[in-house]
Amino acid sequence: LLSNISSDEFVSEVVSRCLAKINEPLFLAQQQIKPCVSIGIAIFPQDGNDESSIIKAADTAMYSAKQSGQQCFSFYSQDMAIQAITRLEKEQRVREAFEKDQFILYFHPQVCMETGKLIGVEALARWDHPDQGIILPNEFIPEIEHLKLLPILDNWAINAACEQIIQWHQAGLPLLPVSVNISASHFKDTELPHTVQAILTKTGVPAKYLKLEVTESAMQEVSCLDIISQLRDLGIEIYIDDFGTGYSCLASLEQLPLDCLKIDRLFVHNVISNQNTSILLGTIAGLAKALNYVLIAEGVETKDQALIMHNLGCQIIQGYFFSQPVSAEKIPSLLNVDFLQKLKD
Repeated sequence: LLSNISSDEFVSEVVSRCLAKINEPLFLAQQQIKPCVSIGIAIFPQDGNDESSIIKAADTAMYSAKQSGQQCFSFYSQDMAIQAITRLEKEQRVREAFEKDQFILYFHPQVCMETGKLIGVEALARWDHPDQGIILPNEFIPEIEHLKLLPILDNWAINAACEQIIQWHQAGLPLLPVSVNISASHFKDTELPHTVQAILTKTGVPAKYLKLEVTESAMQEVSCLDIISQLRDLGIEIYIDDFGTGYSCLASLEQLPLDCLKIDRLFVHNVISNQNTSILLGTIAGLAKALNYVLIAEGVETKDQALIMHNLGCQIIQGYFFSQPVSAEKIPSLLNVDFLQKLKD
C-alpha cells in the first residue's frame, strides 16, 4: 500500500524494488531457490472507489502480469477489465461444452503404404458448438489446459473412441485401431491405467485396438514411464507423437516402453528442400526398424512427400494428401479405398 503517490513512475520504482528483493535467492535444504512474483497495481480512486473494487482491479492487473511472464508487474486498465470478462465468458462456454456434451471426435485415416488400405485412424477432438459450428482444437485446448480440465477431456476421448470402435464393429466393419492423444501431464496420474482398463471393460474393446499418443516430453519423467509401462501391460500400444521436436536422445529409445514413432510434420515438410532432414530421418528410420517400432509420417500433404517418407522407411502415412480428418459416418466408405491410386495419378 502506497500513499502520497506523485506519479506512475514513483509506483513503478517501488514495485521494481519489491521484485528485486523477492527475487533474491534462498537456500532451503542446501538447494538454491529463486522466488518469482507477479504484481498487479490498482490506484484509488481511478480504478475503484472502495476496497472490493480496488482489490478486484489489482487482481485483474496481476493476472495480466502473470500472462506477460515471470517477475513482471502491470497497472490496471479498462482494457484488462474487458479481457477479464472475455476470459470468464470463454471459461463458462468451455465448462458448458462439457456439461452439454458438445465435444465430438473426428478421425484422421492412417494408410498402409504396402497395401494402400486404411489401417487405423487417429481420433481428434472437435467442439460442435451450437452457434459457431465445428471449432478446431487450437481454439479451445489452451482454455481447457488453463482450467486444468485436460484429464477430463482425455478420459472422454478414450471412452468416445472405444464406443466408436464398437459401433463400427456392430455395423459390420472389422475392429479398427484408434489412437488417442493424451496430455503429458495426464501420464503422471496413477489412476490413468485403472481408468483405461475400466473403459475397455465397459465397452468390450480389446486393448490392442486402442493406441495412446503422447509427446516426447512425457518420456523425460520416471513417473510417466511407470504409467506407460502399466498401460502396455494392459496390451495398449504407446505412440510418441511429434517425434523429433523434443530433446530425446536417440540412443535412449531402446530403453523406452514404446511401440511407434510418429514423425513430426515439420520434418515431412522439410524433407524435400533440406538434405540434412533426409539424413536425419533415415537415421531415425533405421533405428526404429532395429528396435521393431512402427514408423508413421504425419502431416503428409503432397505425392512427393508421401513417396520420400515411404522410401525412408515409414510404413504408415497420415495427412491431407490421402484424406482430411472426417466424421465417424464417413469412415466405412474409406475402408475399401485404394489410397495408393493417388500415387499413380
